[in-house]
Amino acid sequence: MKKWKTIHAGFFACLFLLLVGCGVPKVPDVVKENSLSISDKGEVVSYLVDEFDKQYYSITDLTAMAMGEAADYNREHADGEANPVVVENVEMPDENSNMVLLTQRFMNAGTYADYNGEILFYGTISDALKAGYEFADGWKDVKSGSTVSRTEILQKGDTKVIVTDVKAVIYPPSRVWAISDGTYNDNGTVNTVGTDGTVMIVLK
Repeated sequence: MKKWKTIHAGFFACLFLLLVGCGVPKVPDVVKENSLSISDKGEVVSYLVDEFDKQYYSITDLTAMAMGEAADYNREHADGEANPVVVENVEMPDENSNMVLLTQRFMNAGTYADYNGEILFYGTISDALKAGYEFADGWKDVKSGSTVSRTEILQKGDTKVIVTDVKAVIYPPSRVWAISDGTYNDNGTVNTVGTDGTVMIVLK
């Protein structure tokens, strides 16, 4: 009976989490579009999906190229034992497709930005302002769809924000409160594909 009560309580706890939507979005087992996952500590995992011509290239060659580029970067930027960039996998998730998936792990958002020549910032709103990022009007509350003013955003100086010009599906480390652009999905992700310029994502 005690075991049943525990299971019963666990079921309703999970149901409550689903209803309030406080779970962190999970990257699917099979990634089919360019994606970025950011952990609470700022570590970034990049999933790059691209076309692959088997007539001219091989997975082995592509892996060697990706590993070589990461090794070159690490030789110049490694500080201590940890490598800033790690190539986790190069694969063709579907052998019947001509798509290839490159999975890379970056020490932090700054490393990702430097390595790829793109904008990616993860930190507090106050730190983003110090770094020179501008917060304009035109924000949207992802839950209600209502407009959020610049003043409301700036009042939450200690709140975490993601700033990026990467065109991908963004998997944030916690629930999203407001976005400057992009499409918020029911699973907690933000799709920046099709946006112009930089997108800002303020977390709860």
